[in-house]
Amino acid sequence: MKLELAAASLRTGQPLSGTVSGLDGREATVLIVAGDGAVRAVPTTRSGRDDAATFSARAEPGDGKLQLVLAVASPKPLAGLRLGQPGAAAKVFPATLSEAEKAGADLAAEARSFKVDK
Repeated sequence: MKLELAAASLRTGQPLSGTVSGLDGREATVLIVAGDGAVRAVPTTRSGRDDAATFSARAEPGDGKLQLVLAVASPKPLAGLRLGQPGAAAKVFPATLSEAEKAGADLAAEARSFKVDK
């Protein structure tokens, strides 16, 4: 699995977009982790190209501080990553890992950093 960002340095108002490729039939979940630890899910769209998913989301202003984009590939969607509202990374990630372990799900993940300047 590979996570690619269209740009790692954005200006306020620019979308954060990219591609998750090499999914091999797995489900892709894309998350943004802000500097304060808030995690939010980003909608993805499957494309036929290389078994990939694309995403585009409004990047939150970060005053130049690094933020993370995390892509997680799993055999089936994980309930812990279906975030209707932002959640705390300290709770979301341990709960999701526990869910995957209980289900015997083999996960793959890749992260990239980005920043949003004014």
